[in-house]
Amino acid sequence: MPTRVTALALVASVLLGGGAADAATKHKKAPPPVCNLVTDPAADSGPFAAQGQSSGYDPSLDIVSADVASDTKNLTAVIRVKHLAQFSPTTPDTNSPLGREWQFNLVINATHNYELAAFDGPVGPNFTTGANGGTLDYAHNEIRITQSLSALPFAMPKGSPMTSLRATAYSTVQLDSAAGFGNATILSQEDVATGKPTAKYFAGTPSCVKVGK
Repeated sequence: MPTRVTALALVASVLLGGGAADAATKHKKAPPPVCNLVTDPAADSGPFAAQGQSSGYDPSLDIVSADVASDTKNLTAVIRVKHLAQFSPTTPDTNSPLGREWQFNLVINATHNYELAAFDGPVGPNFTTGANGGTLDYAHNEIRITQSLSALPFAMPKGSPMTSLRATAYSTVQLDSAAGFGNATILSQEDVATGKPTAKYFAGTPSCVKVGK
């Protein structure tokens, strides 16, 4: 039969063990932020023939990585390039004289194909396709595109999976009329970067992306 001293020792051991478990739970490290879901080698963009007119290497269209993230209010995609140069209407870019466009595509909840796009050209930056705002961050060579969750045409609750991640960069060029293509303006794909088949982001997960900024 256990003595009173033994019983007290057992109770103390249980209490201390429980306290240690609680402390371990409280001090459990949070998972690291998700980052660089899409990566791509540098200096691999262009030139691509654009139906009779070809463009040269443009570091603003050379994708090196990309990410997507969300919080309770916004969805933000980030496309990082080798060097993001500001478009100058007075000194047009010879590689992309009519402007540049960046697109981030993804599939949300396995059923919704969605695109966030940004454009920069003679009339200045524009964020309209699938977005209600964005930033061309020349200091960090980033194109950030944001859409408010309330403006999405479908629900995206916390934990929703985002897959099939792809970032694409385009130059806007005019077809060569001398080559028989008329004078139409088209997007010439300069670089494309895709995430690994296993790459995915779950809505609300901590990320290196500053959502909404």
